[in-house]
Amino acid sequence: MISFFKYLFFCRQAKTQHGVHSPFVFALVCSCFFCAEWKKQRFFPWNKERFKTLDLLFKKRLQNYFAAAAFEEVAFELHFIEDLSKTPKQTINSKSVWVFSGINTTREQWQKINFEESVRLDFFFWGVLFFKADQAKETFLLRIF
Repeated sequence: MISFFKYLFFCRQAKTQHGVHSPFVFALVCSCFFCAEWKKQRFFPWNKERFKTLDLLFKKRLQNYFAAAAFEEVAFELHFIEDLSKTPKQTINSKSVWVFSGINTTREQWQKINFEESVRLDFFFWGVLFFKADQAKETFLLRIF
């Protein structure tokens, strides 16, 4: 029940695609999550089984988006990280994208992560870090349900 109230508080602070002023983030959010296919998902991941299903869909949507974007510009390297307590050992470069699952259970750890990322997206259940050199350092709290 506590996470439900945390989610309500998060929703009060979070923005939709209309609150995003970065063209890069706006394109990502609109293409991946504010489309008919994603909006068909009418469940919240409050239990582990539903979270796993939604987590797979979330990752698949990101992979498809960045696979399509690779034809237009630089190909990004997606790294999916399940355990927030273990610091990733991957090499960080301007093409790296780290996707953390289940950050709602380890909110304090997520907020303490301090890499030299340029863009941090917080979707309450997922966190995404971009290491783009040409992007100003920003944090976005985003509602996608």
